[in-house]
Amino acid sequence: MSLFSRIYVLIRQIGTAFIFSLISGGGFLLSLIVFPVIALLSSGKESKSRNVQYCIHLTFKGVTFLMRVLCLVRLKKHNWDKINVKEGQLLISNHPTLIDYVYLGALFPQMDCVVKSELWDNFFLKGVVRAAGYIKVTDPQTFKNECIKRLEDGRVLLIFPEGTRTPAEGLKTFKKGAASLIVSSTCKVQILTIKCSPPILMKSQKWYDVPPKMAVLNITAQDVLDRNQATGGESKLIKAQANVNAYLWNYINDSL
Repeated sequence: MSLFSRIYVLIRQIGTAFIFSLISGGGFLLSLIVFPVIALLSSGKESKSRNVQYCIHLTFKGVTFLMRVLCLVRLKKHNWDKINVKEGQLLISNHPTLIDYVYLGALFPQMDCVVKSELWDNFFLKGVVRAAGYIKVTDPQTFKNECIKRLEDGRVLLIFPEGTRTPAEGLKTFKKGAASLIVSSTCKVQILTIKCSPPILMKSQKWYDVPPKMAVLNITAQDVLDRNQATGGESKLIKAQANVNAYLWNYINDSL
């Protein structure tokens, strides 16, 4: 690697560290200063979560702009004319990198998310996920009921059915939650696929392991889910869920 390439990688490593610090520290400061003001000015719990999520949206727009300026990541959207970002819908996507959530948050003014307990209790980010009203993974029935309520209220809900980032070897088996929700609701289900090339911030990849050139994050709007096709016309709940799970996995895997 040439001296210029080494310096370029070092600059981008510093930029990555800066972005991590900005998200963690910025989230902590928003929780202390901005979100309490939003709570006071909001008319209720739902209004507060929508307003906080819009604040997160604006913050992520700034973060993604900085990531482009720092030569870390460039976004490419495909088939985005299929998407109405203000329409209530369930977003189903693979999850190749830590930053895909940030970019989706920058694209959707309101977006509910499902979060694991470790993020719910994270010192720097727990104030963000709780103020935003994100959905904590609890028992299956409570989780499903809360998700259905959000969707019936016309909100956007993002679910990564793998439950974690995609490993380098390919898609993990999908968890049952998304399929159960799809079978039990009538909401629009928009399938997204995400590719990051060269890979950055993947599962088991160190934050400082940056590629020698800017990463390109490709987000593609695929088809709206056809429930009858996905369930195979199956009326029995458990079998229908299994069919939807297999359909989603195959569809996303074949689209990557």
